[in-house]
Amino acid sequence: MEIQINKKGQLSILRSGNMQDQYCMFSTRVANLEQARCGHHCPHFGEPTTETELLHLNHPRQTEPIEIKKTYLELCHGKTLYGNITDERIKK
Repeated sequence: MEIQINKKGQLSILRSGNMQDQYCMFSTRVANLEQARCGHHCPHFGEPTTETELLHLNHPRQTEPIEIKKTYLELCHGKTLYGNITDERIKK
């Protein structure tokens, strides 16, 4: 999965060949105001995290462990996105 956090900290996901903006499922439309974008302004929005795991195969040809990297982004209510994460926010 291709995941993007833009310069404003807003989340988009690649779907059908295009980056699609993601909106908060818990915000509501009031009058003519837009529904809130999913982004780093929310306290439930985590930071992209990469973990490395070693996979040990029980096979005579593969004696060395295989390194597997998992990159993920935790969101609200236990939702986690796994994939290639591009973070365009300016680092301080």
